[in-house]
Amino acid sequence: MEAMRAVVLVTCVISILSGVLDALKPNARFDRQLRLLLSAVFVLGILTPLSQGAAAFQPDWEPDTETAAVELEAAAAQATQKQAVANLEESLEAMLWQHGIADAQAEAEMYISGDNCIEIEQVTVYCTDPAAAEPLLTDCLGKEVKIHVETAS
Repeated sequence: MEAMRAVVLVTCVISILSGVLDALKPNARFDRQLRLLLSAVFVLGILTPLSQGAAAFQPDWEPDTETAAVELEAAAAQATQKQAVANLEESLEAMLWQHGIADAQAEAEMYISGDNCIEIEQVTVYCTDPAAAEPLLTDCLGKEVKIHVETAS
């Protein structure tokens, strides 16, 4: 920002100086030399603040690795959990289909604990034969998991 202010200030001063020198020149004979001199001063006046600003410009190329690692770990955990839920639902539907319950739709609720263990909290299955599906799911998942079997509509 300071470099831009310096460039604007230099431009204004050189413009004023150019106008004053143009008014004071003795004759047209010095016109080319005066324009050359003012052009050189103008270019130097513009480039000097810009070069100082460019020399002081230091981009921050160092990534915040700690934050990036935490975000990456959280994204990986979320993707793992989402895929685990999808795999469990697909496996339960396939198991029920093998036992003659072809229209089953499973919904699972699970989480990954602090020591990276998958904990299944609840499974809800919608099918046309809930009486046959519930014992199969209990045998497969155990008694710790809450199992809800509802009639599909």
